Formats: sequence, structure tokens, C-alpha cells
Amino acid sequence: GYRMTSTPAFAVTTQAIGNAARQETQLCAKRRRLVAVMAPALATTPTLYHIRWWSSSRVLQLAKELGVEDKLTLKTIDEATLKSDKDMLARNPQAKLPYFESGRGFSMVESGAIAQYLLETYDNEHKLHPPPITESSTAEEQETRARFLQFLHYGPGSAYHAVIPIFFKTMGAPKGAKPDEAALAKDFKAWQASVLVVL
Repeated sequence: GYRMTSTPAFAVTTQAIGNAARQETQLCAKRRRLVAVMAPALATTPTLYHIRWWSSSRVLQLAKELGVEDKLTLKTIDEATLKSDKDMLARNPQAKLPYFESGRGFSMVESGAIAQYLLETYDNEHKLHPPPITESSTAEEQETRARFLQFLHYGPGSAYHAVIPIFFKTMGAPKGAKPDEAALAKDFKAWQASVLVVL
């Protein structure tokens, strides 16, 4: 016949909940260990969004000189995609290039900042950039680092504006267009007087 159990129903329910909670805790621990194992691999695939002739070319060239081009995912897009693609705008609302996703949970714009990040990440022997200034840096080392930072950020900040007129009269001119030699000479003199003096 039917026999009554001596264990109250709520006790059985509490035990079941406790068992489920322990199983969930163990599963979460396994997930955390898996993420910890996978994280280094996931962090090795940064992505550079690039348009030919744009300032992202500067970052791409540096990656080549550092020998880390194969460690980057290069996504070549066009201006229409940059400014109107919904996925691109969700990632990069300012619609600026270069746009760089580090693969480590953050993204960057501004070619000088990205270049400095790549140098400090991959150029550990300081072949392409001088070491950061420390308390023990000599006056000469401090000046070398300061000049490097000026050169790094002066390009996109000021020099590009001076070279743009030259670019659109030469490499960026329509195919078959004849260059205006007088205008080029004037632009080049302005380049010499402003940019080359600083660099």
C-alpha cells in the first residue's frame, strides 16, 4: 500500500534547490576557467578599418614596419560604408578613420594615438621609438622622446593640412589630369616653410 514519507515536502524541495545551486556554481566556475584560457587567444586579433589613401594608411604602414601585419585583421572599406553603414556607425559613431579595435575590449581613433599604442605594444626593443621618459632619463633622452612625440602627432594634427593641396594635385588628381606646375610650386614652398621647419 501507500506509505507516507517522514521527510516533509518542503525539505525535499530545499534539497533540490540546493543541489541545483551547487551545479550552477560548478558550471559557472567551469565557464570562468574556459574564458580565462581563451582570453589570450581572443586578444591577439585586433582589427584596423582602412580606406586607401586615408590616414589609416599610416597605421597600416607602421604595422608592416613592425612586422605585425599578420597579427591584424585588415578591413578595407569605402567612405559610404564608413558614414552610412549601421553596423559601422554603431561601432564608430564619429565615422572617423583610422578606427582600431584592440581585441582587448576597447577601440581607438586618431592615427597618432593608435601608432603610439602599436609601438608600445610591439616594439619592446625600441627599434622604432625611444623609451618613455622616467626619473632616470637624461636630458638628451628626454629631448629625444619629446621630439619623437611631436613628430608622431604633428603629422595628422598639422602636416596633413599642408600636404592635402599637393596630394589632390598629384596622386589624388583625376586620371589623366595635367598638374598645374605653378600651383604645385606654390604649395610646396608653403610645405617647406611650415611643415619641414618643424619636422
